[in-house]
Amino acid sequence: MMQRLRSYLEDTTRRLVQAIGRIKRHRNPWVRRGVAGLLILGGLLGFLPVLGVWMLPLGLIILSDEVSWLRRFRRRVHVWLLARYRRVRKPS
Repeated sequence: MMQRLRSYLEDTTRRLVQAIGRIKRHRNPWVRRGVAGLLILGGLLGFLPVLGVWMLPLGLIILSDEVSWLRRFRRRVHVWLLARYRRVRKPS
């Protein structure tokens, strides 16, 4: 059972990362901005079923490729999270 759950989560994560990559590499910046805006708007409607708060950070990540100050903030958070992860995962 745990193996099936782990396999499902890995597959879902892989597909989500691929979808985000396709959106971020799209030629037309207005498509990227539109998708990011819709995700942010959906995240603000998080009290509704299906739509949720999970959409807000996803929209900001996609939009961060378009906005320089958001890109710098995303990079700082990424570096901080990576350092924190390494500190927690350090062998005792």
